Amino acid sequence: MRWSHLRITAACLSCRSDTTDMLKRFAVCCVALVAGLSGCASQPEKGGYGDVWPTKMAAERARALAPKKIWKLEGRLGVQLEHDGFSAGLIWLQDHGHFDISLFDPVGRRVARLTGNEGAVDLKTSQGQSFSGDDPEKLLQKHLGWSIPVRSLSWWVKGLPDPATVAWRQEYDDLGRLVSLSQGGWDMHIVSYQDADRHAMPRLTRMTHDKVKLKLLIRSWE
Repeated sequence: MRWSHLRITAACLSCRSDTTDMLKRFAVCCVALVAGLSGCASQPEKGGYGDVWPTKMAAERARALAPKKIWKLEGRLGVQLEHDGFSAGLIWLQDHGHFDISLFDPVGRRVARLTGNEGAVDLKTSQGQSFSGDDPEKLLQKHLGWSIPVRSLSWWVKGLPDPATVAWRQEYDDLGRLVSLSQGGWDMHIVSYQDADRHAMPRLTRMTHDKVKLKLLIRSWE
């Protein structure tokens, strides 16, 4: 009986060992299968700025519009603050890193002009005041009481995320066009697009940051 019992025990241990080996081999096969399927799955396209585009159309659109460094747009900017709000005509000239942004009252008089580039910015008002600084957002906030994300907006108006800042919650439509994102503390939503310069460009864009709400309606592109 004792030898019989030992033989049975040894057999049981052998069975357990075989079962363990089978489970290990099965797990390895599963991992290999998952890895193989992952490799076969379509990978998102990468943009020229390190961004990962969700579709081929989005990548093609970014490659076409990112090099566009010289442009002009005209439209209207609406600003809604916590206890105040207004709108102004807008003309924006961009030449590579240099910007020239003018705001106009309802009768077409220029009320403010912001010019400069990274590191050197000038702000002039209709009252003849002139201010200088190294940051356009801070300069506007200090002297006008509100601000716009100048650098990021120069990319958003082309329907692209700002490559210099991390973008969160990016959403694109079926045509590969940017619809919304969160970037630099701003939530941006492109409501509609329009045909301009052989590409669909944003027409109406809404932006929010803390208690500031902006609405940019672009009427013409050059």
